[in-house]
Amino acid sequence: DKINAERFYLPGPVFTNSREELRKLLKQPIYRNVLKISETADVAFFAVAGIDLDAPILVDGFITEVEARELLKQGAVGEILGNFFDAEGKLIDHELNHRNTSVKLKNQTTFQTICISGGSTKHQSLSAALHGGWLSGLITDEHTAN
Repeated sequence: DKINAERFYLPGPVFTNSREELRKLLKQPIYRNVLKISETADVAFFAVAGIDLDAPILVDGFITEVEARELLKQGAVGEILGNFFDAEGKLIDHELNHRNTSVKLKNQTTFQTICISGGSTKHQSLSAALHGGWLSGLITDEHTAN
């Protein structure tokens, strides 16, 4: 509202139970329309989150503890829109990344990707996201910026 931008939501789960379920969901008009709109965006705003056993994505029930431990074992340090990446900012090959219903991460050169995130618990994940080229801009607190 503050920047007079239109926003679009993807109603539904962050992750499907199977890849086949994801294929079916992505055929739904609301998903097709929003994903098509995302391809023509001028700017995207999102947050980066860390991944550990206290991460909101686990605590809030989007993933299980078993999945969190698997992600950590594979080197995951953070996530953007449910896309998990390692310390170098590379997407990891975990099943959750293949069942994610959100916009898929890809290095953007056609529009700005602005992250709004901060705090000491996000230093590693923010550093990895920057290293991976996922962010063209960052809005953060002074401590994290330093």
